[in-house]
Amino acid sequence: MAQVKAPALSPALLVQAEFVRNVMFAPIPPDIPFESTLASDFWAHCASRVKPYTKIELRAQDNAWYGEDSGSFALARRQSSRVAAPLFAAVSK
Repeated sequence: MAQVKAPALSPALLVQAEFVRNVMFAPIPPDIPFESTLASDFWAHCASRVKPYTKIELRAQDNAWYGEDSGSFALARRQSSRVAAPLFAAVSK
């Protein structure tokens, strides 16, 4: 059986990520635990600033932890009228 060759990626489709998504950062005060950032109420007042595919990076101001969400928050918000909490991965704690 002959293998089917996949088409090549058009160079026009390879673009800088900055043209497709935003990266946002929030320093979180030390008195707010990482687990609090997972609640939708924590993000409700900021939801309008987040577009689909926005990457959100969080860091505790005392460097106790770092977390990031790669766009699931914005996608969930777009698909629902309710505010969804980001799906942060705690990279370090």
